[in-house]
Amino acid sequence: MRGQQLKEAGLTDYGDPADVRKPRHRQVFETLLSDIASGRFQPGDRLPTEAELAKTFSASRSTIARAMRDLKTRGLLNRQRGGGTHIARQEGK
Repeated sequence: MRGQQLKEAGLTDYGDPADVRKPRHRQVFETLLSDIASGRFQPGDRLPTEAELAKTFSASRSTIARAMRDLKTRGLLNRQRGGGTHIARQEGK
């Protein structure tokens, strides 16, 4: 079911999280990072809400929030309350 939810959300499924010995927020971070790097998400694209991602990843909203915060810290996301979360435009591209 999780794989289908990720696919429907346009995200990459990297396997069962129970098989990976990484913190859940790190798994979410790496999945989203890979999807950004691969071009699945383009600069300016709006990401699903934290609640939608929590359902998709079968994770808590705090887990999703931490992954999103880590992506924002790397300069990959722009987040604005009430305006959503968008893929940042990279300088020089």
